[in-house]
Amino acid sequence: MTYAVYALMRAAGLVDRMLVIAPQSAYEAWEDEATDCFAMGDIPVVELAPTSPSRRSEVLVYNYERAAQPGVRAAIDAWSHGRHFAVVFDEAHRAKRGKDGLHGFGAADLAGIAAARLVLTGTPMPNGPEDLVAILDLAWPGQGARLASTHTPHAERSWVRITKDGLGLDEAVIEIEPVRLDDAHMRVYNALASGLKNNPELQAEHPEYVQQAVTRLIACASNPALVEPVTDGELVWPSDIDAGRPLSELIADVRAVARPGKLLAAARYAADYASRGEKLLIWTNFLGNIDALQRLLEPYAPAVITGATPRHDPGAPTDRERELRRFRHDSDCTVLLATPQTLGEGVSLHHVCQTQLHVDRTFNAGLFLQALDRTHRVGMPQGTTARAIVLQGIETIDERIDAALRRKLRAMDEVLNDPTLERLTRVQIGPAAAGFSRDELADLLRHLN
Repeated sequence: MTYAVYALMRAAGLVDRMLVIAPQSAYEAWEDEATDCFAMGDIPVVELAPTSPSRRSEVLVYNYERAAQPGVRAAIDAWSHGRHFAVVFDEAHRAKRGKDGLHGFGAADLAGIAAARLVLTGTPMPNGPEDLVAILDLAWPGQGARLASTHTPHAERSWVRITKDGLGLDEAVIEIEPVRLDDAHMRVYNALASGLKNNPELQAEHPEYVQQAVTRLIACASNPALVEPVTDGELVWPSDIDAGRPLSELIADVRAVARPGKLLAAARYAADYASRGEKLLIWTNFLGNIDALQRLLEPYAPAVITGATPRHDPGAPTDRERELRRFRHDSDCTVLLATPQTLGEGVSLHHVCQTQLHVDRTFNAGLFLQALDRTHRVGMPQGTTARAIVLQGIETIDERIDAALRRKLRAMDEVLNDPTLERLTRVQIGPAAAGFSRDELADLLRHLN
């Protein structure tokens, strides 16, 4: 759609170049779609993250990090000198912190010098209305707060929300599978939870540690082997638990005896899908889980993509392009392991894979929605249904995350009037369905109590 709008603006003489700011995972799409959208002879020359862009290039693509660098900005100025360019902010929620964040500051700077601005995102307010302010400010500099306000008449005309219903997509099936942690696993989880609960002054004096504690609890709920003994400067848990045994000793023991229920469930699903000749996308936020699953799922030749996987590097053992190609075209490779922070945006997998499995989730609603869209897109193969399976630890922070995510989806639906979001909040999600708190900290304390 953006290439179509650009072609119209170009034909009208409004612009003659296009600068795209997008996560690296979306680079492939901007290159491939140019070839698919334009007739031979009219395909624009696309350069991906060049150090010194050619003046012949009609479309440049950089990620948000590089676009904020002074050297890249100087290269963009040289490329666009004397020209009129449109700037496109793809997955614009990356700049949701506005000028207070590095991504937002660099994006706002580019928005100010462009002849036209297009802002694209499927999750315009992943955490709250303030996210929408920053995103609208990119399209209409200085007007974001006014346009995001529910008191501004007809403010909704400043954006277009294309829903899954409007695209004619069948509703995705989202299933929550409760997973009970075994006794050894639960002992470590409870030790970590009680450590934070018994340190209320830590929460008041060092709120930055709460996020660290949340991350650690999410990790432990999926795999106790991810919990390492803490070091100086990190959270200090009680030194003695479980009849006087130090936490580090308990963790070492658990590594030998605990059976992480979520990883075993993921292996069960991988075996089931491979036996039917179907492919499965598995998400986890933790590199330790990626490593464990890679070993566990070795019979299915899993493709693996994390932040450490280069986008394109022929000299490396592998890269994102080769791993995606293997998952899409190699019949022996039936599983793709990925972190949503790396592959949750810009990539289309729905032609070869319609099912994804979430080993763990965070409080980031945008990350979850973006991940769902990798296998639920326009062009689903006929007769297929998008399916997402979420593994949820019973009596763990997973249940509070679920409650918080559904609260955010409800808030998004109220502003955006998207029936897809409202339906997601009605998914049957097990024992966490009753009640949720106002923010993540309250959710955490509620769980600990």
